[in-house]
Amino acid sequence: MKYFTLAFITCTSLLSGCNLMQSEQANCDSPESKQLAQQVLSDTLNQTSLVTLKQWIETGENPIDVSKLRATVDQIQFDLSDVRTTRSDPQSSKKFCTAVMSAKIPANLINDANTTRTLQNQPKIADVAVLNDLKLESSTLSHDLEYSVQPTDDGKKLYVEIQNNELSIQFISSLLMDALQKNALQAQHAEIQQQQMQEQQYEAEQQAAEDAQNQQAALQQQADRQAYQQLQVSEAQTQLDQANQKLNLIWNSTSKAIRNDLLAEQRVWLKKRELECRLNSTDAAPEQQELVRIRCETGTTLQRASALKSLIDSAEAQAPQQTRASVPNQSPSTSRSSVDDITQQVADENARKMAQNIQILQRQLSQH
Repeated sequence: MKYFTLAFITCTSLLSGCNLMQSEQANCDSPESKQLAQQVLSDTLNQTSLVTLKQWIETGENPIDVSKLRATVDQIQFDLSDVRTTRSDPQSSKKFCTAVMSAKIPANLINDANTTRTLQNQPKIADVAVLNDLKLESSTLSHDLEYSVQPTDDGKKLYVEIQNNELSIQFISSLLMDALQKNALQAQHAEIQQQQMQEQQYEAEQQAAEDAQNQQAALQQQADRQAYQQLQVSEAQTQLDQANQKLNLIWNSTSKAIRNDLLAEQRVWLKKRELECRLNSTDAAPEQQELVRIRCETGTTLQRASALKSLIDSAEAQAPQQTRASVPNQSPSTSRSSVDDITQQVADENARKMAQNIQILQRQLSQH
């Protein structure tokens, strides 16, 4: 499998001049024959590279300056060694030759080509040579070259034709084209990286703005929950105060003697209310425990107020004389009426305080 497209170009060149038909000039290893073979290789490399360049120009892909391409081709140095004459044509003066062709490639061109191939996520030059069964050592490409040498009948010109240089020429041409693309691809790659960085920065800024907005919303929601919780606690505390005041009014509405009889039971109830409501609140969420405790005490207190009133009524019925003596000039009906009036006054006052607390909390919520 080849890793570049082969361009098959006629590999023929000629040398003209005077007195060329000396026997050594028409041989495979003559300087003239070797010079012509080297010229064929260089011309073929130039033509192959131009074919690729034309294709790029037609498709709008990174055109390279023609003069720069030719100057780069001229940097490749071809050499022939170990020349052998394999056979001669009995019907003509044509000779068939084999030699080791060496192409010296500047190291900077190989490095530039590798840079381009890295940017394109392609194999390095050395790996491409291995994949195409080419011998590349250091910066010299070599292989056995087959060519023929033949003078014209008049002896004034010498023709050299090469048969098997397509693979090595195309390899070198691809290397040169890769090297010449390096600067343009680096600039394109840098532009893409800059664009990606800008996009990433924009996305980061958008994400930061969204995070800040979400954080602000979370803080606002937390503040609203805390304010609402304070409102609930304040309302519950007002209801507890009202319940306590009602309980105290009922307690103080009877004689001292009856209160003394109920004092021990009342103290036990107070301690029991505190412990039960505190234990019940531990099952609630931490931020709800105080509210649960207060509501528990409120409900328990109201139940106790009803029970305490029944106890007092029962005690007063059993000892009416002691009750009337402890509360002179005040009939039971008058005492209960006074308790109801005071209870209503306390309820009105607590309602007023609760309304004030609600207004304060509403102002706090609007400030958030």
